[in-house]
Amino acid sequence: MVDNKILLEAINRLGIDGKPVCIHSSLKSFGYVDGGAETIIQAFLYAGGFVFVPTFTYMYEVYPPQ
Repeated sequence: MVDNKILLEAINRLGIDGKPVCIHSSLKSFGYVDGGAETIIQAFLYAGGFVFVPTFTYMYEVYPPQ
């Protein structure tokens, strides 16, 4: 089980504490997270970082000319 403590240790080991991080991941790739996505976001924020997440829309798709 992944919890806040494990996430904070990983963030510190990677040296990304206090830095902006873009998270583009499937929640299930973290394994079972106690508290879900909120726990992951809170860990990054607690470590003094900024969290960015990509968003996508199909509204502005551009197709190559045929």
